[in-house]
Amino acid sequence: MCCTSATMFSMSTKKLCVGLIIYILVFPGNVALAKNDSDTLELLTHQITALEKYIARTNLRMGLSEAVALPREDMRDVIKNGVAWLVEAQEGTGHFAYEYLPYSDEYKYGDNIVRQAGALYALTEVARRDAVGDMHRSAAIEEAVVFFENASLAHTYEGKEVRCLARNKDSKTCILGATALALAGVLGYVESDPAKASTYEHLIEGYISFIMASKKEAAGFRDQYRIGTGFVGDKESSFSNGEALLALVRYYQYSPDQEVKRIIDETFSYLEVIPFDTPLYLWAMAALKDMHALWPSEKYTTYGEKFTAWRMGSLYRSHGTTRNYCASTEGLASAYTLIEDSASKEVLERLRTEIDFWNLKNVDLQITSNDLYRLATREDGTIFLEFVQNLNKSRGGFLTAENELTQRIDFTQHCVSTYVQTLVDIDGQLL
Repeated sequence: MCCTSATMFSMSTKKLCVGLIIYILVFPGNVALAKNDSDTLELLTHQITALEKYIARTNLRMGLSEAVALPREDMRDVIKNGVAWLVEAQEGTGHFAYEYLPYSDEYKYGDNIVRQAGALYALTEVARRDAVGDMHRSAAIEEAVVFFENASLAHTYEGKEVRCLARNKDSKTCILGATALALAGVLGYVESDPAKASTYEHLIEGYISFIMASKKEAAGFRDQYRIGTGFVGDKESSFSNGEALLALVRYYQYSPDQEVKRIIDETFSYLEVIPFDTPLYLWAMAALKDMHALWPSEKYTTYGEKFTAWRMGSLYRSHGTTRNYCASTEGLASAYTLIEDSASKEVLERLRTEIDFWNLKNVDLQITSNDLYRLATREDGTIFLEFVQNLNKSRGGFLTAENELTQRIDFTQHCVSTYVQTLVDIDGQLL
């Protein structure tokens, strides 16, 4: 039982623990659904598990317990289940159902083409590190690529054939970030299965042409393009700048091209001198990690270490958050690989401790087979017990926050990529 474990609790936490036990025993929720004593015992066991997890995450958030590295077998399960959730969320068109409510078994209305491309990217990040392969994952990837091909607008820009992803099926406005992540996803799949290169060559070349056309001289990338009109002003997006840089680097890995390299160099020179900002961090670290592998440079590691020190400052102050922070942790994981051979032992230890903290904290937001129930807190402080209505649809997905009980594709995308990087790239383990 949670209140008699070796973990040290404050007096307020002990009172909370006792109160929650009484709450579960007096208001056992779906125990009434049990058909016999065995079922009743199983449901009560799940409720006690929910209680123990609530206490554990409360103590971690309050700084009353110490974060430890998530065991590697647990990380393998997290990745496998996260991938399975994305595959389960895919619709017949290759599109991913955007946001699921596991405690009412329904989907919310909404969508985002960048996050659709991010779901593909996450699946291929697993595929390119997995020597064994998985036919269900591969089928989902190929269906997603068909969706993006159908959503792409092919046209001629300055005499060159380009392709870009529209905001939605009724829009003529292309989004750079979505196009860049879709390209990175397709290239990741080709890396895992080089025989697919000829199948997707038209998409790869069309997407890269669009990204290169988006580049501004001695600056970043124009964020939006309207068919029949052209680029919409010179507006940049920190997210899109990082996503475009990553796509360019992944394309160079696939097909070395000196003009692509020139744009990569120019982009880094621009980013290197502008102020740090949070939206850039994740994708900039992912790009620099690969850039440093291609062209080892002290410039990359110095920038990565300074940017990471800046980012960790705000993350440390966010330890008490109830929200999913996988996207931020994903950036830290990329940064670790970037600087692991150049940073001091003390810097790496602090970075790894921070990664371990967030990996342990974020994993509590994944629904598993043991999470039929969840204790959560409303904004007014009321504690309530929720019951998973459809485990087949919810298993493996990550919640948005402790008090925002939805599973959105982007949160699961970032979580899967984070645990893959931690297990394979940092710890050197096989999937």
